[in-house]
Amino acid sequence: MDLGDPVSYLGLEEGTPVFASDGHELGRVGRVVADADADIFEGLIFEGDGPARFADADDVVLAMHERGVVLAVDSAAARKLPAPDDR
Repeated sequence: MDLGDPVSYLGLEEGTPVFASDGHELGRVGRVVADADADIFEGLIFEGDGPARFADADDVVLAMHERGVVLAVDSAAARKLPAPDDR
């Protein structure tokens, strides 16, 4: 799968596909959660067939790409990620 060039969280766009580590597409980036002033990536909110989920920075593989983000968790674990709070 060609996900394109690596990007930082600053270049990650809403609507970018989100994949589990086992290759299943989970949904699309709804929002990047970060403290831009402190340059801290906190995670991302993704939306798919089920409820929106929050993947914190530890759940996101460090190399995000222009055409996809691959989480560090498989599909089963991704379904258990928490719902976003007031981020």
